[in-house]
Amino acid sequence: EILSMTILDVEVEPPTQREVRALYDKFPIGHVLEVYGTNKRKDGSTFPVHVRFSKIDETYALANVRDITQQKMAEDERKRQAERSEQAKMEQAATLARTRELQASRQRIVDAAESVRKEMARQLHGGVQNKLIVLAHQVHHLNLHASSDKMIHHLEGIEQSLRTVIDKDVRQVSRQLYPSILSSGLVPGLQSLLEGIDQTLRISLNLDQNLILSEREENKLIPESTRLAAYRIIEEAVTNAVKHANASRVQIEVGYEADVSLQISVSDDGQGFDMVKTNLGFGTMSLHDLAETSGGSCSILSEPGKGTHITATFPLSKAPGEVSTGEDIFRDQ
Repeated sequence: EILSMTILDVEVEPPTQREVRALYDKFPIGHVLEVYGTNKRKDGSTFPVHVRFSKIDETYALANVRDITQQKMAEDERKRQAERSEQAKMEQAATLARTRELQASRQRIVDAAESVRKEMARQLHGGVQNKLIVLAHQVHHLNLHASSDKMIHHLEGIEQSLRTVIDKDVRQVSRQLYPSILSSGLVPGLQSLLEGIDQTLRISLNLDQNLILSEREENKLIPESTRLAAYRIIEEAVTNAVKHANASRVQIEVGYEADVSLQISVSDDGQGFDMVKTNLGFGTMSLHDLAETSGGSCSILSEPGKGTHITATFPLSKAPGEVSTGEDIFRDQ
């Protein structure tokens, strides 16, 4: 049966006899021609083939036809895998771009909030406070020329009230809005922060000795954004321990590896909370944003009756050309 068949019988789209003859006449004797095509089976189905054609003489030629169905299937699978891989790379790149944009958006929000805080602190420090100081001096001057003991007593009370507002209200709020003490370093900033905390709460602050010594030599050793983020995280953690956790003791650890990382840890012995069932407040949720916008990470662990443990880690490989955000605008007086 096979011997009685010609190429015209098996080819799916066979050439005409004239085309076969023309190709045969042009093809040199002894040369080999390799082509790919599609053949038919007896049942009418088709399959891909590789044909190796060799001309013997002007009358006869030898053709080797090989079924390459499995080879084609493997090639098609490799092509599909390559397409899937390329699609996965594109999706990964898109996800990375979205992640970077989200982080940039968080950075813009945090920067905007700190900018507003800084401006309000500047106005309190340089505007409201100075006007109150002038008023206090004017009251003091009037007191020197008062004509009665009653007036002197009254003016002294007004002067004392003004100075109390300046020292305990305006300056305290100004420091809370923007802790300018951080311009002197993270260590003095944290020490100043804890001095203003309710003394009924026992707070233990353990600072890495290398950090203390290094900041004495270079107070801007820690990048400003990292200093501010670490300060805000500790401030929020201690505030939560005082206001919400009913804690009696807080342990603060600050670790430092030069040019590697800054690590902070805040633990309290408060009532804790169920992390699954409890809706975290804005302040607690913002801890992650504060850490991540400085290139770091933050974790919060808590259980009912077992207190709360907050940790944050910041890389210290300072990016080239880091721009200051204006920390030297304020100075404590």
